[in-house]
Amino acid sequence: MPIVRTDVPMTSALCNETILRIVGTYPFCRSELLTTTAFGRPVYAIKIGDGDRNVLFTAAHHANEWITSLLLLKFAEEFARAIRENRQILGQNAADIAAAATIYMVPMVNPDGVDLVVGATEPGTVEYEIARRLSENYPAIPFPDGWKANLLGVDLNLQYPAGWLQAREIKFSQGFTSPGPRDYVGRAPLNQLETRALAGYTEVLDPELVIAFHS
Repeated sequence: MPIVRTDVPMTSALCNETILRIVGTYPFCRSELLTTTAFGRPVYAIKIGDGDRNVLFTAAHHANEWITSLLLLKFAEEFARAIRENRQILGQNAADIAAAATIYMVPMVNPDGVDLVVGATEPGTVEYEIARRLSENYPAIPFPDGWKANLLGVDLNLQYPAGWLQAREIKFSQGFTSPGPRDYVGRAPLNQLETRALAGYTEVLDPELVIAFHS
């Protein structure tokens, strides 16, 4: 029976449960906690393989692109199963890939924002009201469906040092000058717990390939 559910929205709680089930089913998989968000949700990574070449995949920087979390979890499950059964994946022997490379995956970079979009954060809660008040500054963006940021109103995908000043100039010129549903770069690069943790993780891994999945 498949571990990853594809018939329901991928909440942060379901993501964490799924990671634990993958690691529990396939002992050669490992998970690690990268950080905890401002609202207490964990951000986990999954590790598969033990080769010298590091690869890093991330998903759901943007809250309303939560389907990318499902994509990455499904890949992790199918890759692990192919290793155990000594099968191919995408035309290559999975065990050979795991021997040559170590694949690190962060399936949900923005769990706070995802829970808002998929309805796991209910109206009337403190978190929901914080987001709702921020959204009032940008009435043209549908709430909560158009939410991309974390619950502090910072767009995590615009938080990295490379090109941050240019991104700020562009987004400010478009009117995104304060925390809100999307496109606010934050007061400084890496001033959010999620991006600071992921940037540090990337520096430690020194991967040959980094892919951030978006929809």
